[in-house]
Amino acid sequence: MVFLDLLLRAPFCRRWLHKEDYAFDDKVEENMQDEFLSFRQELSPQLYFMIGFKDRALEDEYIEDLARTNKKRAMLGYAISFFIFFAGLFLDTMQQEPLNNAINSFSEEQLEALQEYDYNGNMETKLNGPIAAVMAFMLAGGIAVPIMYMSKRLERKRNAMTIIGFVFLLYIAVIGYYFQWNWNTSNYVYGPGSWPLMLSLYIMVPLLPLAFMHLPGYFVMELMFWSSFVFLLLLPLLENMFSVFITANWQLAILHMAPGESETWQLICTGELLQSCVLDWKFKVVYPYALIWILSFAVVITTSMSCRENRRAFINKKVMEVQKEKLIIAHKTREENLVKEHKKKEDTIIEMFQTF
Repeated sequence: MVFLDLLLRAPFCRRWLHKEDYAFDDKVEENMQDEFLSFRQELSPQLYFMIGFKDRALEDEYIEDLARTNKKRAMLGYAISFFIFFAGLFLDTMQQEPLNNAINSFSEEQLEALQEYDYNGNMETKLNGPIAAVMAFMLAGGIAVPIMYMSKRLERKRNAMTIIGFVFLLYIAVIGYYFQWNWNTSNYVYGPGSWPLMLSLYIMVPLLPLAFMHLPGYFVMELMFWSSFVFLLLLPLLENMFSVFITANWQLAILHMAPGESETWQLICTGELLQSCVLDWKFKVVYPYALIWILSFAVVITTSMSCRENRRAFINKKVMEVQKEKLIIAHKTREENLVKEHKKKEDTIIEMFQTF
């Protein structure tokens, strides 16, 4: 379960965060009595930044309503995320199976030649194990979430969103282990220093559907924090990934080109143009890394905006429900008064006839 959601549900945290008992009945009544009262200002419960209403009972009601009204978005986003993972990392791992089996049977001398790519150990554990684990719990989540949404016995639909958050958190943890050693194995395809490209094409893409799934803001904020911390800061620093952005790797990238193209670039990138060529290569290599940061912030900002709109829609819904109840009560009261008045008139007429 997402850590922040667990913390916010804890009794001691709920008591500490609960600062308001918001009553829509009273606020609507005040608004109806004073025609100059500001509707938007008065009928807006107090909010914490990103973690919801200060009335925690109202926050629970909002999260439950959000889970029920946006279940199609949540299931669609989860399905897209699963499909991206399946079409990318999973199929890529399956087609690498013959290569992995061959590496497992290499001699010690052959494995020493591959030390740069950290091929020591069993390839099943390093490659197939993490991918199979991710496939297993994503499938389990894909079964559990629709069942929880559709089941009439399970009343708390918010638990379906908690499962989605838990699956994404497991994805970040397990794929983090996978990426720790696999970050430079695609260099023979994309060239030296291609790990940001692998991040943007394979690793981080399954998290992008979070932008439109309309999950609670603190869910998405926490998931994007952990993904950015693990993939963009922690692992690059631990594995010294930033060291690959050097001039020597630029030269290797040119040597890996086709013979004609390699000779052309070697002729162009000489003298005064050498530094410009190196800078151009570094920019193109680093750009996917910067793009992931931008997209991560964009997901958080988009979610924050949708969360604000969802809360405004929830408040308006609550106000309309209260107004509808008051109109029904007023209508019943009016009918009762009319019946009483009509009865009173009948009694008066009968009394007049009896007097005569």
